[in-house]
Amino acid sequence: MKVRTLLVAAVMLLTFTVAAQAAAVFDVSSTPVTAVIQNGLTENSGTILFTIAPGSTASESGTITVTYPTPVTSPTTAISVVGTGGLATASLNTATTTTELAAGRVWITVPAGGAAGDKITLSGVRVNIATSGVGFPMSVLISATINQITPLPAGTPQVILNAQPAINVTSTAATVNAIAPAGPFTANMKAQEVFLNAFGGANEAGNVGATGGTPAALMVRFTLNVAPPANVTLAFPLTASATNTVFTLASSTGVLATAGSTLTSTSTNLVLYYKLTSGSVPTVQETLDVPVTVTQSGTCVGATNITFTATVAPIDATNTLVPRYQASESAAKALVTFVGSSTTLLIPYASVQTAINYDTGIAISNTTTDPGTAITGITTATAQAGGLTFYFYPTTGTAFSFALPAGYGKGLNTSGLLPSGGTLVTLLSEVMTAARAVTSTVPTDFQGYVFVVANFTNAHGFATVSNFSTYTQASPALIVNQNASRATETGLNN
Repeated sequence: MKVRTLLVAAVMLLTFTVAAQAAAVFDVSSTPVTAVIQNGLTENSGTILFTIAPGSTASESGTITVTYPTPVTSPTTAISVVGTGGLATASLNTATTTTELAAGRVWITVPAGGAAGDKITLSGVRVNIATSGVGFPMSVLISATINQITPLPAGTPQVILNAQPAINVTSTAATVNAIAPAGPFTANMKAQEVFLNAFGGANEAGNVGATGGTPAALMVRFTLNVAPPANVTLAFPLTASATNTVFTLASSTGVLATAGSTLTSTSTNLVLYYKLTSGSVPTVQETLDVPVTVTQSGTCVGATNITFTATVAPIDATNTLVPRYQASESAAKALVTFVGSSTTLLIPYASVQTAINYDTGIAISNTTTDPGTAITGITTATAQAGGLTFYFYPTTGTAFSFALPAGYGKGLNTSGLLPSGGTLVTLLSEVMTAARAVTSTVPTDFQGYVFVVANFTNAHGFATVSNFSTYTQASPALIVNQNASRATETGLNN
């Protein structure tokens, strides 16, 4: 009985040894993706190659499990498993369920019959980068049943090397004179690829679009902060170029528009999508440039400046579109800046001489409140408030400037603006004292000429040089320029 038992055990051991010797040993390598979009929810990962090592044969079927450190977001129909030789029937295992994909696991069926050099290639696996929190380079874990995996160095195989923002957003803003209608003007919204091929391609393998949304591709979503004011319209073209590619206006799910879009003061939808509709060039860092036509039909005093932010899209809450992204808005960029017309006044001679008590009294009126056409025979001004900036040009020394700040008083409102119908009454020494509190190099005394730039139309002024006892000289300020738009005034307190 003992001899029979030993014989049975020997036969079983021999059987297991032969089976073990028949198990395939797979060498593993990968071709990682260089960079993906850091707010992408369906980013492509690299190809993984399994090759039967020399002297090895897959005589029994088994499985290989690839575990990603983040959820797999490809539909199973987009994941490709391709075998060669005796492994030609390799396939995606039915264990690769929605639950398994959410856990980052992809299962591969390894058929029997593979010989040394036969291969299995896994590709088309897209992963969630936006919410994964994983580090880079990103690697995967490999395990097998029946067959074996050649021991891998730590951190391999790598499937993604890096993640970066998709776009760098810039603009060329249009400056619109709120008082004097002109134009049309052109502004530009721009989104440049941060890395090569960030835009991808139109209708790439594995992309899934909404009904009517083909080709499925990356979009750039632009969001405006406000609608344009009354008398201003913004026109967005149907197509826009990005060096060698074309983007087309589309819906939030990627359904292509058939005409451009126009926004007015009554518009409530201030979001525009531009979708890649031609092949992006992977060797060129491309810039999507959307020219916006700004048309002004009348005055728009007090209009809010128009800015925009941008992110790649679609932003898909239904988890069906591929590609799709988590919103990652850029910093706001200027699109349209509204400025009032300005008036430049010249005071040909001004003096502050503290030792002998000379000073210059200045009065500047904002006459944009006027009697109107019926009384004066001229066109009624458009009432507007604006700031005042003094530019000092001394006979000796260095020129300097100062914008009157909020709280200056002397006729200005609490925002530092001269209201329509208001008059600034001040001494030049008071202006210089306020300037010196900001910049200590402003001198105590001054002798020379002064320009005053009023950021409103219809400014008029008067200046009086006096020692307040024996000498007084007065003259009106000369109007040097009117209706010259100025977006900003640079002063010592800016």
